[in-house]
Amino acid sequence: MTAIRGERVFVASARFEPALAVESCTKGREVAEAKLEQMERSEFKPGQRNDAALQKLMTLREQVESEFRRCFAERAPKEKGFAEAVNRAKELLDRMQVK
Repeated sequence: MTAIRGERVFVASARFEPALAVESCTKGREVAEAKLEQMERSEFKPGQRNDAALQKLMTLREQVESEFRRCFAERAPKEKGFAEAVNRAKELLDRMQVK
């Protein structure tokens, strides 16, 4: 987690067990990433440059990430453990006091 307070940026992390996951979002992301990896292997040959394929691949990766975030934002609040994860994040944020 990151936070900006005043002129400072804070970064904090904490282990949350079990990890909060939305299986339907995660599975879709894994399938899409596997397709992208296959595309990458077929489009890029050692020693060759393919700027058009690289741009296409980067755009598709951004789309996969965007879709995952949209899915997670929509479905995560309905998951068991979501409220606890939010409370843990708030606790970390509260510890980030500007002095």
